[in-house]
Amino acid sequence: MRLSLFMNNFNSTFKSQVVFLLTFASSLFCGVLLFLLGVFCYANSVQQFRSDWDKWRLIGNLVLNPLMFLVGIPLGRFLLRVLPPDPLGKIRWKSLLFFSLLTLLFLMPLMFIVLQGVSPAIFYGIPYCAWTCGIIIPPLVRHLKPRSFLQSPFTLFLRSFSTFSDRVLINLILSESPSGKPVVYLTPPKSKTGDWNPFSIGFAGLKLKHPFRSIPIILQADDKEWQPVADELIKHANLILIDLSNTSEAIKFEISLIRKAGRCTDTFGLLEQGQVLDTSVEKEFTGCQIPLLIYKRSWYRSAFELLVSLTIILPMTIVVFISPLVIILKLHFNNSLQQVFGTIGLIFVLILGAYVFITNFMRPSIENKFKKLLHAILCDG
Repeated sequence: MRLSLFMNNFNSTFKSQVVFLLTFASSLFCGVLLFLLGVFCYANSVQQFRSDWDKWRLIGNLVLNPLMFLVGIPLGRFLLRVLPPDPLGKIRWKSLLFFSLLTLLFLMPLMFIVLQGVSPAIFYGIPYCAWTCGIIIPPLVRHLKPRSFLQSPFTLFLRSFSTFSDRVLINLILSESPSGKPVVYLTPPKSKTGDWNPFSIGFAGLKLKHPFRSIPIILQADDKEWQPVADELIKHANLILIDLSNTSEAIKFEISLIRKAGRCTDTFGLLEQGQVLDTSVEKEFTGCQIPLLIYKRSWYRSAFELLVSLTIILPMTIVVFISPLVIILKLHFNNSLQQVFGTIGLIFVLILGAYVFITNFMRPSIENKFKKLLHAILCDG
């Protein structure tokens, strides 16, 4: 009996540690990828104008600086996903301290440029500052004013965590939302491996017009706080979208909040084709008739993203996971041990990278017919 209990506890602990490792690797990969994208854009953009800066000075300032600012926003969105603001309005000082230290870290290369007199220092420094501002300003502003979004129109998206709607449908909602009207959604305290797609976190719904106001409002509440938070969001939302494909007690509770708040006329239900609406959910909707929108998965529409993932993201995934292994082997092992541990480590890293890649990128999209319907609803809402 004791042995059985011990084995069950051991298996549970081991499984949780493996899940933590995979999730950490996935989130780290997402952040590093968005960071490398910024470095690549900065280096290439600077190189384009460096040869004849005097001739292209005006165009360089008008094009390069706004471009680098926009390139920084995806990494800023990643930071908001990792450290979201408090939904009850409390300022999370640890997060603000982290962002402040990160700002100083990003400004260190700028100080080097100025002190070393790299010519022209302004040419290198201003685009770098623009990139840094795009990274740091969104999380700083959101944490200093965590509830300011309640004063403006927003769309609320309710769904079950770590499902198809949480990983794919939300991208479509973000991209089809009008500029300047953010989408608000809650995230779980503990995410899973497939929740860290850099396309979704960094670029879904990124708008050239009002890029700040179009950044999604990501909130995180624990098990004790999420119910009053959901109630407040439902009462203030301009439009409510709730996915009913994966029913849970949380979804049923949110439906009851919608009904009690009298927000049925501002709510649209979303259901995947082939799924049947749960009878317990139908009971919750008693006296609250809402339109039901049916969406269908489509591998054809995800072909472009899969192509980009296979040709660009997959090689970068291998580089991101193998580079630390190479550095560790060279620093801590001699030549005879490098081959042994290198082979073992390479197999492990390739399996880990492949798993992270498959769970984050190998998934279908949603058919275009539903996309047009959703766009019309979001723009009219």
